[in-house]
Amino acid sequence: MSVPQKIILVLCLMILFLLLGLVLFEKYDLQLQQPPEPLMATVAKVDTTATKVTEHNFISAYQNINLESKSALVYDLTDQRILYQLYPYTARPLASLTKIATALVGRTILPQTESITITDASRSTDRDAVLKTGDTWLMRDLTEYFLVSSSNDGAQVLCSHINEVVQQENPRAGDCVALLNHYAQNQGLLSMHFVNPTGLDNLDTSASNYGSAYDVARLLALAYTSYPDLFSITAQPQVSFQAKNFTYTAVNTDKILSQIPRLLVSKTGYTDTAGGNLAIIYSPTIDKKIAIVILGSSQDGRFSDMLALVNHTDAYLQD
Repeated sequence: MSVPQKIILVLCLMILFLLLGLVLFEKYDLQLQQPPEPLMATVAKVDTTATKVTEHNFISAYQNINLESKSALVYDLTDQRILYQLYPYTARPLASLTKIATALVGRTILPQTESITITDASRSTDRDAVLKTGDTWLMRDLTEYFLVSSSNDGAQVLCSHINEVVQQENPRAGDCVALLNHYAQNQGLLSMHFVNPTGLDNLDTSASNYGSAYDVARLLALAYTSYPDLFSITAQPQVSFQAKNFTYTAVNTDKILSQIPRLLVSKTGYTDTAGGNLAIIYSPTIDKKIAIVILGSSQDGRFSDMLALVNHTDAYLQD
């Protein structure tokens, strides 16, 4: 083979590998961009230009409410309108509300029956870690476990497994955290930014992940509408899971579950920096779904704030 022929062969091989890399990258890009069709009607983006002038707006039914939270939102998903807002577009620390996005990305990329083995390298450094090294979980069970119990260990293990899978297939797609940010951007959740899959504060005690109450409401609606079978378990007070070697019990971190009738999905969040966060979707009537988000309250205040907004919403809808 002559020298020119060798050069042409090398160039052809380089182009072939480049095209293969683009195809693999496109695989992940398309997976993260295309939600189920019914989703768009449920979480259509509201025009916020009229409400940004004064960020504490509400209908008269909420006029006497007092909250500890720095941001709050009551969003009628059925009629696509805001009933109450308190600085809903201000990005604040998400804490464990981050795990909604982690679960969504995991469910989008991995099969529900994917086996995930706990290793020392994949575990969190969180002192409350309870997952046993060497045990093996199904992807769905592990995700449900950390959504209910808000396990930092569980979310970190899932993210580590995503890293392994993606890096084997296409390193250019980035790691798990890059996929979290990619997902948020593709869904128009522009206030959200992630640096870890758990929501734990950084080592210097600064907040890690951020997002607005408005975008949290849209993310939760996206999660529940896309995968109701996965996220509906967050309305259960306690769930047991059987991994390969051990049985684990997840106790729900939302202690007011029983006080909100027809609760569909719930997720808590708390760190010293973020304060108390809580996001829910519930169905006050058979044909109505409401998302409520609390950001920057206290550890107990997030629950009293939530009950106050639920009670005022119920009263308004009954008039």
